[in-house]
Amino acid sequence: MTIPGLTRPTLITRSRRSVLLATTGVAASLGAGVAVVARPSEPHEVVPIPIVTPVSIRVPPAPAPTIVVQPAPPPPAPPPPPPPLAPRALRPVLDPGCVVPSQAVMEGTSTEPTDAGACGWDNGFPAIARDGSLVAVLWHPDTGQRETYELAVDFIDADTSRVVRHSIVVTDDELAVEHLDRQRLQRIVNRRVAAIQRTLDAGTYRSLIPLGSAGGNDGVESKPLDPRPTTPYAEISYDQVRIIDPATSTVLGRVSVGMVGAPHPDTSESDAEAGRDDMCHGWTLWRMTVSWDPATRVVLADQSYRTGGSCMCPDISAVRVARMP
Repeated sequence: MTIPGLTRPTLITRSRRSVLLATTGVAASLGAGVAVVARPSEPHEVVPIPIVTPVSIRVPPAPAPTIVVQPAPPPPAPPPPPPPLAPRALRPVLDPGCVVPSQAVMEGTSTEPTDAGACGWDNGFPAIARDGSLVAVLWHPDTGQRETYELAVDFIDADTSRVVRHSIVVTDDELAVEHLDRQRLQRIVNRRVAAIQRTLDAGTYRSLIPLGSAGGNDGVESKPLDPRPTTPYAEISYDQVRIIDPATSTVLGRVSVGMVGAPHPDTSESDAEAGRDDMCHGWTLWRMTVSWDPATRVVLADQSYRTGGSCMCPDISAVRVARMP
């Protein structure tokens, strides 16, 4: 059966037409799509991108370091040498002209020191007899703050420390006489000094060699010596003494010189209850000066004891003599 209008040619023609139409539609669609893609989407900001042009930097080489050599500091200056020791006498000599003070000196109106000139020279005391039996020392009374010019020479047994002879040179009573006849007193002093000097010369007394001293608020203990001496010296610990030879770093000897007892022992009672009116009590070794004689190994210790109680209490002196084994 043939349907009008549906012949094969017609079908073929329609089919081709359909393909063409489809192709045309696809092409139109693609064209529209391309148009959409090619059309700008939205307005946007354009950010400029800087273009950095490479620059060649040429760094010059660092200059060679300058080395400055500082000169070496000069070596420290050596310590100054110790002051020279005062000349030391080899034998005791009393000068009678240095015993009686002038009126101006006694009244305190003189500007001249009492040890001016020859009176300041070493008089050679203490000294020891040639046989080592006796030691001669100058003696001044212990008077506290009261000034005194009294003078004597004590001759002390080298084995017992006892004073066997007390030779007066001048006394405070003689100096305190009103309208003092100084010329007359000087003649008396001259005679006394001459007698003492004869005794010293007859016994061939020689001066002891000083070894040092110790004492004060820190106790009677030797302090390090600076600079170190070149001659023998003493190390002191209260009444203990040892003698050092710095040339050989050896101990030449050691001895205890001992201490003396207090004339007024400490008591818990008051002075009135103890039956005495002495306000000075207590007894402390305060200072000690040591000298010796190498030939006889006799050591002399000039000791100072301090008492307490009254501000007028004197320092009390004592002399101890010991022979080193």
